Amino acid sequence: MTIPREAAERIGHWFKALAKDKESCAWCDDHGIDYKQRAASEGINSAGGFLVPQDFDTVPVDIMPTVGAFRRGTNVQPTTSDYQVTPRLTGSLTAYYAPEGTAITESYVVLGSIDAYPKRIATLTKISSELMEDSPVSIANWLVPEIRWALDSLEDDWAWNATGISTYGNTTGLFTALTGNLSAVSAQSGHDTYEEIDSVDLGRLIAGVEPSALSGAAWYVNSAAFGLTLSRLSVAFGGIMMRDNPDGTMTPIFMGWPIYLSAKLPDVGTTLNGKLMIAFGDLKKSSILVERQPTTVSLSWQRYMDTDSIAVRASRRIAIVHHSIGSATVKAPIAMLIGA
Repeated sequence: MTIPREAAERIGHWFKALAKDKESCAWCDDHGIDYKQRAASEGINSAGGFLVPQDFDTVPVDIMPTVGAFRRGTNVQPTTSDYQVTPRLTGSLTAYYAPEGTAITESYVVLGSIDAYPKRIATLTKISSELMEDSPVSIANWLVPEIRWALDSLEDDWAWNATGISTYGNTTGLFTALTGNLSAVSAQSGHDTYEEIDSVDLGRLIAGVEPSALSGAAWYVNSAAFGLTLSRLSVAFGGIMMRDNPDGTMTPIFMGWPIYLSAKLPDVGTTLNGKLMIAFGDLKKSSILVERQPTTVSLSWQRYMDTDSIAVRASRRIAIVHHSIGSATVKAPIAMLIGA
């Protein structure tokens, strides 16, 4: 089983209630699960959508550690409007020597703003109508991982790889945002595969992060970098450590910092020269994920009526902004190692 049984039962009954299963409707009524309230229809078609139960986006799922790294590492900021302005600190107070009898030099807190325009991401599939006759637990264990994989995977792709074009919803990813800045750290010459990265390269990467971000930093890698780089280098001091999480999952630790896996970071190829290989730092200080609409799901019997299938559409409305990326002379809270 990939989902704790109690949560799977709640989610599964909710899906069956959307499909008008009388027993599941009654079960949801008895357990206070809303399956009747249509979500706001902005940006979606007239069929509307239904906000998923809280368990849907928070329950641990076995396959999720390889996607959703950006969401786990950054700030998720809910919003109720199509345009979100979030204040951020861009200048801090300064202390000066103040001899007796002299005026104290003033300094000021400087605030900037983060502008975000959430855009819809969605996935559409069809399932056999017979699936809705299965147990609620079976339904949840089949549908939830698939939907969350699709949406979280696209979020990661936008966060790391987006180039600002319409394919990415005009979002700018971390690689594009950091290119040319001080925190775009080049590996040693000839180090453009994960097997070639060594401790000197990782030392350069850590040194490329703004010092105040080190306490909340994490490694962001794909499975290849996890095995061929971090696991290989960890052998010298006992291997990868594991940390228990409150939700029952475990997080790997390297050099005292957690590791988050993302399948959307560049994988093994003939060369990673000039490409982002590993990211390190504190995404909470560098980036934000604005969520206008959490996951909504809607079902339709009409689209695939000829095959006795049900259309399932899931969507979110999000914006990803890398707001603190430093400059050519100033380090950012997040740094990336570039193959050379």
